[in-house]
Amino acid sequence: MSCSLLLPPHCNDITLYSIVGLIARLNGHENARTTSQLLFGSPFSGLRHDFPSNLAHFCQVTEQCYGDVAFVANNFTILPYFLRFRDSPSNPEAVGLMSSNEAERLKFFLGLPASPVGALLPLRHCPECALIDQKENGFAYWHREHQLPSSLVCPCHNVPLLQSGIRRDGTGWSCLHLPLDERDHGSGPTPLVVAPPPLLRQLATLGSQALRDDASSIDPQSLRYAYLHGLKQNGLLTLTGKIRAIELIDRLEKAYRPIAGLSPFNRIATPNTIEGLLKLVRKPRGPSNPISHLLLINLLFGSWELFRNVLSWEIEISAPPPPETIHPASAISEPCPPELLSKQLASISCRVSVGDCSLTKACQDENVDIGTATRWLGKLGWLNLPKRPKKLTQGLRSKVSAMLDQGLPLIHIERELSLSKSTIDRLCSEAPEQLQRWKAANHRWKRAKYRQAFLNALGSRTQLTRKDAQKLEGAGYSWLYRHDRIWLSAYLSSSPVVLRRKPTHRRERVNWLARDEECSRAIASLGQRIHLESWERKKVQAILRRLPKLSFSPRLDRLPKSKAAITDLLTALNRAPICHHSERVL
Repeated sequence: MSCSLLLPPHCNDITLYSIVGLIARLNGHENARTTSQLLFGSPFSGLRHDFPSNLAHFCQVTEQCYGDVAFVANNFTILPYFLRFRDSPSNPEAVGLMSSNEAERLKFFLGLPASPVGALLPLRHCPECALIDQKENGFAYWHREHQLPSSLVCPCHNVPLLQSGIRRDGTGWSCLHLPLDERDHGSGPTPLVVAPPPLLRQLATLGSQALRDDASSIDPQSLRYAYLHGLKQNGLLTLTGKIRAIELIDRLEKAYRPIAGLSPFNRIATPNTIEGLLKLVRKPRGPSNPISHLLLINLLFGSWELFRNVLSWEIEISAPPPPETIHPASAISEPCPPELLSKQLASISCRVSVGDCSLTKACQDENVDIGTATRWLGKLGWLNLPKRPKKLTQGLRSKVSAMLDQGLPLIHIERELSLSKSTIDRLCSEAPEQLQRWKAANHRWKRAKYRQAFLNALGSRTQLTRKDAQKLEGAGYSWLYRHDRIWLSAYLSSSPVVLRRKPTHRRERVNWLARDEECSRAIASLGQRIHLESWERKKVQAILRRLPKLSFSPRLDRLPKSKAAITDLLTALNRAPICHHSERVL
C-alpha cells in the first residue's frame, strides 16, 4: 500500500520511538495506540522505546523509507550495543525476533532480566542536546547513545543525563512523548548523577562507539586473545602466559571505585562482584553483558580505536586459510605479517626446523610472543610443530612402560614421547608395581651414570683425598657419597692430612713492667711510717688506700715488685707500736 503519512526526516542518532512520536504529531494522532496500530499492526508494539516489535509491518507501512528490517533494527534501536560482543549468528536471530511480535522473548535472548541492567530500560536525554535539536530541527528527540545503560552522562557535553519522569515505575507507557514534553507534566526528569567523575564520560564514549561500530560481531575466541594481549601490555600476564588474577582484580577495584555506588555499576564493579570480570579473559563459556566488556576495555586499552585495532589483528591471524591456498615455505602468502615480524618468523622457523633450539628459546631470542609466533607459523605453513597426543593408545602405553623399566628420568620420557608430566604421573599411579620397578631401575641408572662421571674426572689418578674429590666438577661426588659410599671410599685416600698449627706469639696488650714501676714508686713515696686510723686494720687495702691516684687499678698478682714493697711495709707496721690518730696522715 502507498504511504500517505507525513514522515519526519532521518536525524542523527534518533531512536525509532522518537520517529513514532513525531509521526503521531505530524499526522495529528491524539491516541498513541492508534499510531502504534497503524504503523506496527499492534497497539503496543510501537510504544516500546527500547526494542519495538513488528518491524516488518512498520517497514511495509512506511515503504522502507527508513530502510529494511535489519537496517532499522541496527540504526534506530540500541540492539547493536547488546549484540556487539556476541558471535555473528546472534544478529539475524535477534533481528528476526524484532521483526515479529516477540519483543519480550528478545530480552530473554539478550539476558537482560538477569543482568545488572535489568529488563526495564528508562528513557534518558541530555538537556544540552535537546536544546540544540530544538533549535536546529524544530523538535527534540531521544538519542540512541543516551539510552545505553553504561551512559550516565552525555559523551558530547559531559553533563548528567536526565531520566524521564513520565515513564517511571511502570507509569506512562501508553503514550508517546519527546524529551521537552516533560515541562508540561508535574513530574520532571531527574539527573542520574550529581557530580559525575571523568570516568563516566570515558565509559559513555566507549558505549557510543560500540553502538556505532560498523564492524561485524566479534568472535569470542579472538576477543579473548585481544584481552590477553591487553593484559600482557599492562604487565598482568606471567612469562608462562598465566593471568595475574589478584593484581588484575586489585587494579579493577581501584580504577572503578569512584562509580561503584552508581547503578548499574553497583552490580559489577563492587569488591564483592568485580571478580566476575575474570571470566571475560578466560575461556569463553557464554555471552556477558556489554558493560563488563566496556569496563575491561577501558582499563586495558583506554580507547575503542586501539581495542578494534588489536581485535582486527587477532581476527586476521586467527582466520583459517582457504583450502585451495598452498603456503610455500620460502614465501609469505596473504595475509602477511609486517616486514619485521616476517623476518623474525623466518629466523624462528629456520632455527626450530634444523633443531638448533626449542620454539620457546627461539621466540625469546627474537623477542616475539610464543602464542603470536605459533599462530602465524601455522597460518603461513612454515612450521609443523609436533603436538602432544590426545589419546593414550596401547602402543604408547607400552613405550612408556619400556622406558620406565630402563630407569630413564621422567623428563626424558616426556620429551621423547611428547607427553606431559601429569600423564606420566597418572600412568605410574595406575600401576604401583611399575613405579617401584622404575625407582629401582632409576637408582641403577643414576649409579652407573655418576660412577662413570667420577672415573672420568679421576683420570690417571688412583686415589684422591676427600677434599680434592669434593672440588671435582660434574663428578657426582655428592650423590655417590649419599648413595654409593662403599664404592667411593675405594678411590679416597684413607690417611687424612694432618693440619699442624703454627705457633703464634701474642703480644700482651698491657705493659705490666711499667705499671709495676709506677706502683712501686707510689708505695715508696708513702715512707716507712704510716699512721692508721682507729678503725683501720693492718691490711693491704690500708696501704693501697693511701696511694696517690694511679692511671690503673693495681693488681698485685701481676705486680711482683709492688707486692714485695707492700709486704715489707706491712711487716714494719706489725713490728712498730700501735699509734692511732683521729685524723688521716699521709
